[in-house]
Amino acid sequence: MKKTLLLVALTTLLAGLSGCLTPPEVVVEAPLTLQDLFQIQAERIMMAGGLATVGAAKSESLPIALNQAKAQGRRKLALQLGTRMEELRTAFSKETGLTKKDPLLISFGHAAETITGQYIPTLVASELKHETTNGMVTACALMKLDPGIIVTQLTEDRELSDRFLNSQAYKTLEQEIKTYNARPAE
Repeated sequence: MKKTLLLVALTTLLAGLSGCLTPPEVVVEAPLTLQDLFQIQAERIMMAGGLATVGAAKSESLPIALNQAKAQGRRKLALQLGTRMEELRTAFSKETGLTKKDPLLISFGHAAETITGQYIPTLVASELKHETTNGMVTACALMKLDPGIIVTQLTEDRELSDRFLNSQAYKTLEQEIKTYNARPAE
């Protein structure tokens, strides 16, 4: 009886310890894609106060993939610019008490249209890379815009310039520009 009890206890102990001896489950993270790496760069630029997006495209043709990636990056940058201009307009409106139909606030829209129409279509990708897998080319384009262009456009309207340059919205944008210009080179 003692031998049977000892054998049962020993078997139970070994069974319990065997669970402790199994190697831990290894979690393997997928490697970062080209687009992931570009997105990290874009996020760093945005954290520093700039505007940046990543365009990505796939094609069997390298020139087509590169052109589509740049075009997508420009479209995304135009949307990001529109959002940023709306944020500035809203902050300026709250600070000054102006309504949406006030000519000064309409100038924010004109400035965004000017930047979108004149600067973004000619914007060159700050970084452009591609990789080929199974005959398909994946291209990524990092598109960025210096936030100083926003100030330049907003201060072209003399009346808006006088009021905007004395606003908290401008001070916030100026701080973002200083942070953007002080960031390490990429």
